[in-house]
Amino acid sequence: MGSNFRKSSYISSIFKIFLLALYLTLLSWRMFFYAYSNFYRVPGRAYQYNLVPLKTIYSLIVSYSRYGFTVWAYNLFGNIAVFMPLGFLLAALQKKKSSLVAVLICSFFIILFAESMQLIMKVGVFDIDDIILNLIGCLVGCRAYRILAKHKPW
Repeated sequence: MGSNFRKSSYISSIFKIFLLALYLTLLSWRMFFYAYSNFYRVPGRAYQYNLVPLKTIYSLIVSYSRYGFTVWAYNLFGNIAVFMPLGFLLAALQKKKSSLVAVLICSFFIILFAESMQLIMKVGVFDIDDIILNLIGCLVGCRAYRILAKHKPW
């Protein structure tokens, strides 16, 4: 039985790594080529960035009518929802009980890299608020994994 358990655990780990790689590939496509709706990312002429925490979030909340629902929802809730799988998968890949700190640190560096690449490639905005919202998504994903793992029937 020990050998079957190790084999099953190995296959499970490979599957989780495959899912993480697939997720990161799809995320990269969304961040560097396709934004949402009919908006495709094309290199701009200038570097765009926001380093003031909560500036974009505040602007979106206060000036909702200026942005419209799609931009508002995508920027506030999309930035959270799209990173929930990252927190979930990173928590699932840990051997022992998922450490929230470890998941958030790993997530932070992945997000920082992606935001930096958007800035360098001029295909998006490096926005500290995106990092904050993305980390909230990772936190929710990690928490969801912990809840499911506690009650897992498998």
